[in-house]
Amino acid sequence: MKQLYLPFISIVFLANGLRAQVNHATSGLQTVSGISQAQLDTVAQYAKVFPNGTQLAIALAQNDQVAFLGLIRENDTLRSIVNHQSVFEIGSITKVFTSTLLVQCAQAGLVRLDAPVQEYFDFPLKISEKDGAPVTLKTLANHTSGLPRLSPDLLTLALSNIENPYKSYGPAELKKELAEKTTLYTKPGEKYHYSNLGSGLLGFILAQQSGKTYSQLLEERIFGPYLMTRSCADRAELKGAVVPGLSAGGDTTSHWDFDALKGAGAILSTAEDMSKFMQANFREDSLLAFQRQKTFSVSETMDVALGWHILKPKGGGIYHWHDGGTGGFSSNMVMDVERKNGVIVLSNVSAFHPKTSNVEQICFRLMKMLE
Repeated sequence: MKQLYLPFISIVFLANGLRAQVNHATSGLQTVSGISQAQLDTVAQYAKVFPNGTQLAIALAQNDQVAFLGLIRENDTLRSIVNHQSVFEIGSITKVFTSTLLVQCAQAGLVRLDAPVQEYFDFPLKISEKDGAPVTLKTLANHTSGLPRLSPDLLTLALSNIENPYKSYGPAELKKELAEKTTLYTKPGEKYHYSNLGSGLLGFILAQQSGKTYSQLLEERIFGPYLMTRSCADRAELKGAVVPGLSAGGDTTSHWDFDALKGAGAILSTAEDMSKFMQANFREDSLLAFQRQKTFSVSETMDVALGWHILKPKGGGIYHWHDGGTGGFSSNMVMDVERKNGVIVLSNVSAFHPKTSNVEQICFRLMKMLE
């Protein structure tokens, strides 16, 4: 999963040089309804550095309208493709959906936001509290639990199987580490520290308390109600093939599979399905609105909600944002709920590609063009 990276960098281009480069990059591209030539050129400018085989599936939402743009790079040239129903790994954007499940399960009385995590286990946890403050479900959701990014054993597994690092980390491994090894960095609720372990643990608890699998929870409470028909958290349940993931060098690489920590990054989805979830956030939905509320202030430019990062750009407004990355994929999702604008970028660009930040640049450049 990628480190947090904040955009909004001012870049000045030499006009003639940029125009020549863009014309070459867009030679195989076609404008589509709802996508301007300027938007197409922006995408091409940042996508031309990616390896052959790269696909981008983009959704631009404005009010009740959604436009889709698909690109593929072949023979060193970008060309248009219809891929808004193609399936990509969305990586850490999964954490947003895990927090949506948290709010829904809390409303149903299955869990409590401020309940100590220890309440949901019948053995003592080494991570139950620090300095008198307990780890709660809320602190798992907003990354203030004090948990490390990865647990010690998970880090060892990840390094030994970098192509599929979460596959062999199951419930037994998770429980053993929570009881014996994993400790807290900071007092819960006092500091933002991004944690894949924390989000994975949250998903594990929600599944355990509901008596269902994480995948079943998603289908019953999110994918089904929002008509996200091509989304799932288990490749075995997919209706159709996944877009091939690419390594940092551009070769086909392994997909990532999750066991106990599905809540951290297991979801596979499409640009069309993701746009349905975004539009649900634009409607009057009290649970989604509650999820988007600020729960902790990180800096002058960023707060966190339950699962979402809240960005405060210089031009004003509020963005709710999350990115995601796996060995073969990178993704970004940002929305301005007040203006009902949003951008989703799914790609099979590796999170380890040296220019993976270009996926994020595409997302935020397009977002600014919607204002």
